[in-house]
Amino acid sequence: WSQSRVEAGSRSSFQHDYVLSCGQDSSCVKKIWQSPPIVRQSTLLQSTSPSGLYEAQIIVRQDETSKEDVQELLILDADRIVFHLDLLAQKKHGTVCDSEQFGSLSWSPDETQLIFVADEKAPKTESYFPAAQEDTSKEKDESALPSKGDEFLFRNSW
Repeated sequence: WSQSRVEAGSRSSFQHDYVLSCGQDSSCVKKIWQSPPIVRQSTLLQSTSPSGLYEAQIIVRQDETSKEDVQELLILDADRIVFHLDLLAQKKHGTVCDSEQFGSLSWSPDETQLIFVADEKAPKTESYFPAAQEDTSKEKDESALPSKGDEFLFRNSW
């Protein structure tokens, strides 16, 4: 099935897997097991809640307008998307880590919080010699100013 996501401007497709049991007369079909919804996009991480009622997934999709990768957190119940959040638009951290060593997505025991590992937000940098002169008469917030000369500074990347 598919569900329209207005805030993302896209449509997501999902699938379920079922295990069915048939009687000898083949008229009685009984559902034994149903998988959580599987998003038919690039899933980085996924985790099932302790109760099994919810599935959290971090997916990657390409934004149609900017052509950049967007990381989204989806929380699904058995039939639909319950919660959706664009992680990179929050500007709290960098990309979510999905490596085997550090990548993790886990629920709290009471199912009210999720934890995942993400890169630290990189500070803004600029060259000592900007290509275009800016108007310096405007007052700017010091924390929003990029640090000069650090554009090629080596940053350790795990």
